[in-house]
Amino acid sequence: MDMESRNGAAPSEEPVLPHALALTWGIAEQPQRGPRRELSIEKIVDAAIEMADAEGLGAVSMARVAAALGYTTMSLYRYVTSKDDLLLLMEDAVYAVPLSRPEPGTPWRPAMRALVDACMTGIRAHPWAARLPIRGVPMTPNNLYLVDYALGAMAGLPLDTEEKLATLLALTGLARVLGGYEAELLSARENGTEPRLTVGALSTLVTDDRFPALAPIVRAGEYTPDETQMAFEGPVMDAEYRFSIDRVLDGVEQLVAARGGATPADPASASAEGQPESAVTQELSDQQVRAVHKDPEVRAAVRMRREAETRLRETTKREQELVRRAAERVTRR
Repeated sequence: MDMESRNGAAPSEEPVLPHALALTWGIAEQPQRGPRRELSIEKIVDAAIEMADAEGLGAVSMARVAAALGYTTMSLYRYVTSKDDLLLLMEDAVYAVPLSRPEPGTPWRPAMRALVDACMTGIRAHPWAARLPIRGVPMTPNNLYLVDYALGAMAGLPLDTEEKLATLLALTGLARVLGGYEAELLSARENGTEPRLTVGALSTLVTDDRFPALAPIVRAGEYTPDETQMAFEGPVMDAEYRFSIDRVLDGVEQLVAARGGATPADPASASAEGQPESAVTQELSDQQVRAVHKDPEVRAAVRMRREAETRLRETTKREQELVRRAAERVTRR
């Protein structure tokens, strides 16, 4: 028995994270022996993401990822202990979005719009991310960065923490739901499985007596897409996405104004479409932005920046603690 235990005090212990979370934070113990030491967590996750992008989430398995990398399945298990862990790592990688914290004084609405647009861009680049299981509150570094970003963007609003987190959940939830819905529609069109009911055929089923509000809309051709819309391969849910996000932001803005907080954002602070301006990507198409987001060098740079910001926060916290201790010593003299 050690001295602390004999004195009745429990020995201090570092918190132990589940292995999957430790992997996302880069603090999991690396295998001492591996296949030529050429395999890594990053290579495994990149291969799994590439597979999911090409064939869907159902195609991803430990065995297939190992084969794609030229290793045995057991080699992967030295690094990632289960498929669930791999999925968590893939999700965290998707949300390593190129999004810098807003500068002090930045209006909250464009800042929050930038966040949710970045999430939507990530889901559009990796549609399978919308189908990943939700296991609880975000605890991986890239997800927590988005939470921290949102709390910083809304720091000056007359909202409590629960309301700020609820705002973040509403916005990112819409991106996830509508992004997933859009991916399903595009997949159905690509595979030729989308039902193509003509307006006339549907009108015979949707009658005024059974669907009095819907029937006139069906007859006007405003419910089913026409052939032009069917052939469109772009983000088919874009109008619905923008409308939904704007209405959530409108609601929060009205609540803030009612509590005597910030006045409605200046329309000049956002683009005509409601998106914040980006000096680098504003001239690019959605497809080009997605390509930039998927670029391995961009993803690596985002990870490096996040790691540097984490180190800076830790160093600042340490500095503040040392200043506090020094002040205590000075006052005791």
